[in-house]
Amino acid sequence: MSEGQDTDGDIPGQCRTVYAFDVSEDGTSAYNKRPIYMASGFVPDGLKVAANGYIVAGVGRGVDVLDPSGQLLLTIQTNYTVQNFAWTGPELKTLWLMGNGGISKVEWQLEGQELR
Repeated sequence: MSEGQDTDGDIPGQCRTVYAFDVSEDGTSAYNKRPIYMASGFVPDGLKVAANGYIVAGVGRGVDVLDPSGQLLLTIQTNYTVQNFAWTGPELKTLWLMGNGGISKVEWQLEGQELR
């Protein structure tokens, strides 16, 4: 992620860019860095990848769900600033959102990945 400027030319730093990159077969280096998503207003935080490859990012008052190319699929809105989130449950289909002023539980079909 890095500071960016939106297409309207607003003040730099009000938007943030998420980058994707390829990883070498042995996992020791990254290459082909490319921007895939620019969030408005908040720094994307707590980036996680679902089992199907979707990207989930905390973005201020909620989380954005992106496909692997960075296309915004949906936003879960909250009335508090989401600082972190985690998949839980036996099938990793429960998403807990946590932050300053709140905590929320989301039951959905988007499965998280097992932590290694």
